[in-house]
Amino acid sequence: MRTPATDAPRPVPAADDGTPVLQVTGLTKHFPVRGRRGAVVHAVDGVDLTLHRGEVLALVGESGSGKSTIARLLAQLMPRTAGTLELHGTDATVRRRRGFRAYVRRVQMIFQDPFGSLNPVHTVRYTLSRSVRIHQGRGLRGAELDAALRTLLDRVRLSPTERYIDKFPHELSGGQRQRVAIARALAADPEVLLADEPISMLDVSIRLGILNLLQDLRDRLDIAILYITHDIASARYFADRTAVMYAGRVVETGDSESVTQDPKHPYTQLLIRSAPDPDDLEARARGARGEAPSLVDPPAGCRFNPRCPFATDLCRTETPELIDVADGRGVACWGYSDRADRPRLGDVLDAYGRRADEGGTP
Repeated sequence: MRTPATDAPRPVPAADDGTPVLQVTGLTKHFPVRGRRGAVVHAVDGVDLTLHRGEVLALVGESGSGKSTIARLLAQLMPRTAGTLELHGTDATVRRRRGFRAYVRRVQMIFQDPFGSLNPVHTVRYTLSRSVRIHQGRGLRGAELDAALRTLLDRVRLSPTERYIDKFPHELSGGQRQRVAIARALAADPEVLLADEPISMLDVSIRLGILNLLQDLRDRLDIAILYITHDIASARYFADRTAVMYAGRVVETGDSESVTQDPKHPYTQLLIRSAPDPDDLEARARGARGEAPSLVDPPAGCRFNPRCPFATDLCRTETPELIDVADGRGVACWGYSDRADRPRLGDVLDAYGRRADEGGTP
């Protein structure tokens, strides 16, 4: 039987030699289109991600870019079309219920809607007790179980615990419900948390508190966190590294400070310039030309090319891979290649920034 969770840092396993805690290579997910034989939605195409112990990786992109699908694939809530998934360098694909239960003890998911993810007819005590018994031992009862529940509530800063433990979800605020959902995930003592837009449905005034809580848990428990968001500003605040997604593919990666302060890909620049600016609302309203492409029939080449004012024939015919532009930074843009027919890098960056600064369409 596992002992109740405590706030003591988890011992570093022998496998922690730089090997990622969780790693996916070539992750792909296609959904069949009902009524159209052979047609599929290219939700995720060839994504590579690594999560290291004690690190936060932000996955940023607009709605429909495939971020939440990736979270569900990593949680193994749906099967992959292609790609490999490794936990500490070992294939982690589950095929039976017992394997899935062992996997979710190490990889837990926090959902976007804290009300929908909690059963409204059960109290906090019941919700956490069930999770504790599943992951820490069904024989856990009485004072020992009560101590484990109180430890979890204290860990997510719901104290005094007596005020919350017998409440129903509708008696809690949105932020308190999300803290209960986080506590339920922590009952498994996981190594990885998959946080699918954990603050997007919360009031602005309490979002920072949830991010600070997750950051504190990362520091104290040395866990890896995948933080999914459409808010690139919060990624800079919270995440160590950021990967930017567009139409099912990763277009830029790197440390969060560099990606947000010196974006290389035209789409990343678009995200930065689309962030709310109370002093320049007109510039925000101008946005970018065009719309995101259909993922049933995505454009050939770079999927951003229909919206990019600097696209060339190369961009429209061949898909760019991530190109190293600095230590730890990669950009999927032909403007950074050494091919003779590539877009001119200076034109891509300088003209893009100049148009936006002068009030034109980025």
